[in-house]
Parts: sequence; structure tokens; C-alpha cells
Amino acid sequence: MSRRLAGVAIADTPHRLEVPGLVLDERVHALLAEREAAAEARGREAGRQEAAAAAAAAAERVAAAVAHALQDARQAWERLDLERRDATVDVARRLATAVLAREPGPEGRVVLDRVVAATAALDHGPFRVLLGPADHAGVSRHADALPAGCELALDESLCAGEARVIGPWSRVDLTAEALLDLAAEAIAEATT
Repeated sequence: MSRRLAGVAIADTPHRLEVPGLVLDERVHALLAEREAAAEARGREAGRQEAAAAAAAAAERVAAAVAHALQDARQAWERLDLERRDATVDVARRLATAVLAREPGPEGRVVLDRVVAATAALDHGPFRVLLGPADHAGVSRHADALPAGCELALDESLCAGEARVIGPWSRVDLTAEALLDLAAEAIAEATT
């Protein structure tokens, strides 16, 4: 240690520098106190800024974690929603299959009612109504229930309960497959 600093001691009171034999006047002490206060204020401000920056960084990390958790929850909910909708459509399709695949009522009344509804929904006739072998005879017996100008024809590819209505500008497919597709589409729309 150097001789010059050997006699320097820090007093018990904070921030007082004492050198034996050296007396500082009050202006120097005031100047030192002022500088000390300024240094302390700068230190506090630097610490406050550092703490604020650390708090802001921590808040950003928390916000990012919350946003990520919300995104995960949203994706899980969407997957669950899709699964629930798919299950609903599947059940509805099975139910519709059971209903539509049943044996039509006596004398083709189920098919006749569908054909009458289809011709009423179309703009203009005349209509050609294709029926399967199981329904042709029964619907023919009730042809007076159809609009004027309807021509009934046999189509071997149609199953019991199915029909096709063909107009000059439109066509209605009343097959079980087409009706099931319509039912599934309506259910899917209703559940979205």
C-alpha cells in the first residue's frame, strides 16, 4: 500500500472521507454531498430503468406464454368441435340411411309424395319421372296426383323408394344417396 493512502480512513459516518491532518471546509463538503446525491440519484434511476426493463421483458414472456396457451386451447377446441360435428353427421347419416332405406309404403306413396314435392319446387314442366321397378306400378296408379304433363318411365337402376325428376331446365335426384348427401350437408351447415 502506498504511503499516501496509508493514513486515509473511511469514517464511521457514511460517505465521509477523512484524512488525518486535512480539514475540508464546508463548501467542499457541500460540493461532495451534492455530487454524492447526484450519483445516488443516477444510480437509483439506472436501477429503476433496469428493473422496469426486466419487468417489461418478464411481462412479454408471460404474454407470449399466455398467447401460446390460448392458441393451443383454441386448436384443441376446434379439433373437438370438428370431431363432434363429424360424429353428429355420422349419426345423422346412419339415421337417415335407416329411414330412407326402409321399404316404401304401400303402392309407392312415399316416392309419389317426394316426386310431387320435387315437381312443385321446379319452375316448369313437362317432367319425365324415372322410377324403379318396385315403385313404377304403384305410382302409375296414382298418376292423377302428379302435375299435368308428367311422363312416368321405368329405370332399372333405381332402387325401391328412389326416383329422378327431369325437367326442361332442371333435374332432381331423389335417390337414397342424393338424399343422404343433402341431409349430411344440412347437418354439417347447422353444426358449423
